Amino acid sequence: RGGGTNKHDARETVASLLADAAAGRLRSGGDPDDLVRTLQARGAQPVLLPDWRAIDAAEIALGATRGRDRTTLHERAALLAAVRAAAAR
Repeated sequence: RGGGTNKHDARETVASLLADAAAGRLRSGGDPDDLVRTLQARGAQPVLLPDWRAIDAAEIALGATRGRDRTTLHERAALLAAVRAAAAR
């Protein structure tokens, strides 16, 4: 996915957050880990900063094998495999 797609997604996300804030559906002052726990309880696997760093490192390493700065991992399974591999080290 390219930058244009990400910009559209970002605008949509911000618009949704602003609408939720205006409607009083957002609370403040909570534990930031509440979001992670809520997502996990719903069966989602959030990608946290250490996970993103593992994905970034895997993309750079893959790119190096191909003579490039990086090769983007597109498949969810490959992204999560990079996270698991880093956690196993």
